[in-house]
Formats: sequence, C-alpha cells, structure tokens
Amino acid sequence: MQKIQWRSGKARQNGTWPIDCSPSFTETAKTSLAHIRLKINLTLVHSRGQTIQDVLDTSTKPVIASHSGCRALLDHPRNLTDTQIMNITGTCGIVCVPFAKKFVGTMAGVAEHIDHIIQVTGTDGQVGIGSDLDGAEMVPGVMGAEDWSLGVVDTLAARGFTDAAI
Repeated sequence: MQKIQWRSGKARQNGTWPIDCSPSFTETAKTSLAHIRLKINLTLVHSRGQTIQDVLDTSTKPVIASHSGCRALLDHPRNLTDTQIMNITGTCGIVCVPFAKKFVGTMAGVAEHIDHIIQVTGTDGQVGIGSDLDGAEMVPGVMGAEDWSLGVVDTLAARGFTDAAI
C-alpha cells in the first residue's frame, strides 16, 4: 500500500494539513502515480482536497482510505466528506474507519461512522476497519489490536446490524 500525501516546507506534528492548502498534482506526479498504480494499492488517508481529487481523476484502479472517519459526524481535517467517500467508493475502493479517538470519538462513534458510510454509499461492501493503532490515542476500551473486534462487533449488533452484515 502506498500513501499519497502532500507536504509543504513546514513540519506539522499531527500529520494533517489545512484543507485548502493542497495543490494540484504536477504532470510528473501524475506520471509517477500511473506507474505506482501498476502494483501498489493507494490510500488517501493523509491526503486533502485537491490531492484526493487528483488521485481519483488519475487512478484507473480502486483507491482506499485505510483509516478515515466521516467529516459529517466529526469535523476533523483527516475525516472525509460525503462526496469524497462517494468518489473513493466509486473507484470500487473502500473506506476503513479507525479507532483513533480524535477521528471517531468513542466505540459507539466507530459504529456510527461505519453506519454513515453505508448510508452514503448504499452498501456495506465498501466499508472496513482501519485501526490506526500505531500511536494514536484509541477510543476507550481499545488498547491494542486484540481489543477492537469484540467492542465493534457488539456495538454494531446493538445498532441492528446482522451477523452477515458485520
């Protein structure tokens, strides 16, 4: 998996960028993207605005967001708009919801973000789990990879999801 990310000359400690500072791809970047896409899946998880659109306009294969929440539910620059969610899943890609507290809030928030993506896309086939367990503060009840599955399964079941959908 390859991450597409725009960076300026200024360091940011939280790995995010203001939505409006994302420039368009250069022709060199578009050519590189075409070569990368031959064998590597792309995640847009740290990308913003125009960079996301440029990747979607350039890519000929499915694109994913490996750990992104929904901005409609929690207004964080790393979360995706409904339009971005639709455009990503329109490539036959998937959007994976993380357990990072700053993106989803709580375990109930994880389920709410999953449900929102299903409502936006009309299918449960293009939403997944993307932990972000490598340093972010997790939602309460998740200390590591072994903790998330039961919590999210129980929370989704409480929201009415069937075993088949989960």
